[in-house]
Amino acid sequence: MCEMDFLKKIRLYCDTLRHLTLRQLYYRVFYFIRGRISSAIRYELKTDSKISGIDSFCAYPLKTVKWIGSRSFEFLNIGYVFPDRIDWDHDGLGKLWTYNLNYFEYLLDENCTEEEAFDLMYEYMHAEPRLVIGKMPYPVSLRVFNWIKTMLRFRRFDPALVGFIRCDLVNLSENLELHVLGNHLLENAMALSFGGMAVDDERLFSIGYDLLEKELKLQILADGCHIERSPMYQQILLERMLDCLNLKTENHKHVRLRRLLEPVVVRLFSWLQSMTFENGQIPMMNDASFGISMSTTDLLEYAKRLGIQFPSNVAQMTDSGYRRYERDGFQCIVDAGDVGPDYLLAHAHSDTLSFCLNWHETPIVVDTGTSTYDAGPVRQTERGTQAHNTVVVDGMEQSEVWDSFRVARRAHARIISESDSHIRATHDGYRRIHVSHVREFRFQDGSILIHDEVKGGHRHTAYLHFSPDTVPVFSEDGSIVVEKLRFRFSGASKVLRKQYLNAQGFNRRVEAFKAEISFKGSLETVIERT
Repeated sequence: MCEMDFLKKIRLYCDTLRHLTLRQLYYRVFYFIRGRISSAIRYELKTDSKISGIDSFCAYPLKTVKWIGSRSFEFLNIGYVFPDRIDWDHDGLGKLWTYNLNYFEYLLDENCTEEEAFDLMYEYMHAEPRLVIGKMPYPVSLRVFNWIKTMLRFRRFDPALVGFIRCDLVNLSENLELHVLGNHLLENAMALSFGGMAVDDERLFSIGYDLLEKELKLQILADGCHIERSPMYQQILLERMLDCLNLKTENHKHVRLRRLLEPVVVRLFSWLQSMTFENGQIPMMNDASFGISMSTTDLLEYAKRLGIQFPSNVAQMTDSGYRRYERDGFQCIVDAGDVGPDYLLAHAHSDTLSFCLNWHETPIVVDTGTSTYDAGPVRQTERGTQAHNTVVVDGMEQSEVWDSFRVARRAHARIISESDSHIRATHDGYRRIHVSHVREFRFQDGSILIHDEVKGGHRHTAYLHFSPDTVPVFSEDGSIVVEKLRFRFSGASKVLRKQYLNAQGFNRRVEAFKAEISFKGSLETVIERT
């Protein structure tokens, strides 16, 4: 590494770490030192444990996670067959693939039999002392849910496996992801609440409940958006909350949990419904991908089976910075907020003032999505500004995304004015090069007007990424026709048709077209019906 690269890396680290909270820094140091002194994760298996009296529960939704059987698995669109025993720490297909192996969500595949499910749990339990990935708090949290749900599915409560779950919960309580925070810590808290309720352990339940109560106040914004601002993670968290609400026990712990979670679930649903297009899909904004979470429709059906009542009107979107506009068949979601909380931008993309657009049920302008969490050129590209429907100045990033989950200098957005038919906003992501960018959307009968004003810099480029299901037609006059919509540009010096790779799930990308619009200072884009 040359001296310039080394100095840049140091600067990136400094600009990233300075935003962490004292709480995060303390626990990063604490866990590091403790890990060097003694084993932080201990197991003392008790074989006389049992699931407490289950009063009632609705059938948990089964999954379609491509359970193949016979030690064959497919996660993230990658299949693999273990020739003999399962290597639970298999490292040949990426860390996220191995995480999924340890989540055990495949136990809830409708094709997974009772015998197969319990054989897999036993195989894991006997292999556990020498494992690494499965002992990490996040996989532990998801495994607790999936093992308990599997036992409830088959009405079979094996004492040894229940004892193993209790050990998982005890060690989770001592290894909470307080150095990470965000959705990981919420998963820890919900696993302790759900698991503590199931095994009737007041101490474990209380640790989870108290942490959950505290974190929900910190992590859920006023408009119901989770603070990391990912529609996909919103769906994942909602499913976990519904799982908690589903379980009713004779120890009545579920009553306390329902009082805490039900109002939060209603708020999270309100925001999620605003972020869900008429075709049932969410925009792939920030880290989001197809085939990972339950759909909004399925989540709503699950919630209704649990008797959750929803208000007829959807709450107004505010703190998250996202806005939704519907008019004459247009459905447009605008991102006019910060990329996330400064102390946690692991799932943030450099996409300030980007937007996604559907025409009735047809996606037209889309986010490029997320196909990997592995550090490298693909991850860097998918998080970068050029992969989003916004303006790039001099080829620079609005927010300095780097590595897998880090952001150094980051853009902060500010809404200047808004109404039910327009929004005007700006951001400071280019302040370091003395550039300002203001973008305005106006929604009129039969058309959308987007006005970009950039002051400073040399090369101004706006990007539009079209759905891979469309074939945009670029005309000599610079206009573009997509489906039944025409895009016209005033102030553009050049409109180029280029290809890009659109993420259709993890490890699955398809070719699509994008427009690269060069301009200087001012650009007006009109989207209208043909």
